[in-house]
Amino acid sequence: QLYKDVDEEQRLALFTKFKKLKDEVEGLLPLSTPGAPGAPSEPIPLPGLTQKLTQDPKIYKWNLSFSGEDNQSLMSFLSNVEDKRISRNITRETLFRGASDLFTGTALTWFRAHRAAITTWDELVDRLKETFLDPNYDDQLMEEIRRRTQGIDENPSIYLAKMRTLFNRLSEPLSEQQKVRIVQSKFREDYSRLLPLTSYETLDELEHILNQLHVGHSWATKFEEPPTKNLLEPELGYKSRRVDRSLLKPHISPKVNAIDSSSPSGGSFGLNASPNPQGGEGKEALKIKRKFDKPSKFKCWNCSEAHCYPDCLQPLKPFCLRCGYPDVSRATCPRCTTSSPAVKSLNE
Repeated sequence: QLYKDVDEEQRLALFTKFKKLKDEVEGLLPLSTPGAPGAPSEPIPLPGLTQKLTQDPKIYKWNLSFSGEDNQSLMSFLSNVEDKRISRNITRETLFRGASDLFTGTALTWFRAHRAAITTWDELVDRLKETFLDPNYDDQLMEEIRRRTQGIDENPSIYLAKMRTLFNRLSEPLSEQQKVRIVQSKFREDYSRLLPLTSYETLDELEHILNQLHVGHSWATKFEEPPTKNLLEPELGYKSRRVDRSLLKPHISPKVNAIDSSSPSGGSFGLNASPNPQGGEGKEALKIKRKFDKPSKFKCWNCSEAHCYPDCLQPLKPFCLRCGYPDVSRATCPRCTTSSPAVKSLNE
């Protein structure tokens, strides 16, 4: 009986301690949201505990920094920081507390001087723009937007993405119609000459059309001429109607040789002659002769040097001013008159 009483007292003491601990634990557990059965509960904030449980965002590991130098774009820096903040689920308050990790050089000096007067991240961004952006930034950016055209090997979607980013960096946003009017004339010829045949009102619609045109452009660049050799079915292959002009040989009438053979100079002046025979066949023969049998260089009719006779500095000698025949005038030239034996032979 004695042992039973001792065991009962121990059980009662243990039960009392357990109940006390249970009540303490229930006081720390989250409470259910009133009026929403089964809804997720909200944790009870504990003083001093939230600050301790906040993880270090490790902003210094983002590899982002702004020094305030001229070769850095403040807007690109702020855009990259915002991307990191969203991807890592960091609040602006947390970002502002670690802002010193984002600055170096002149910008860090400026931040230290103004940190006490700035209370939020948005206020810090506004002050950075006031300090490090050119006062005419919007005007200069708008001019850059108007001069920006599609690169020679730039995908139209990539070009539009960069143009959208430029538009977003303007302090006063443009309407969708204004954006479309600006970019629609900035594409390369392969795209711009086909855009008037389509219909679009927004940048999204324009981008969809450009993607389709880009597919056609890529097909065109891969086009190859049809094969004409080593075909299994030659009669079904492509047959060109073009004539290979390099295989054609000019037909020169035998009468042309009569001009050279009858020339007193052995034919050297026949190459430069400009006779005026009456026979049509002789005229045609002379034209062919001049076309396919031209001299390799100029030869002065006055001194036989490699220049034209109007530029000759030697004393002027008599020669035919039409064909260069020596020691005669134009009226007495045996090669340029109708009584010349060479010309007579063409009319026979």
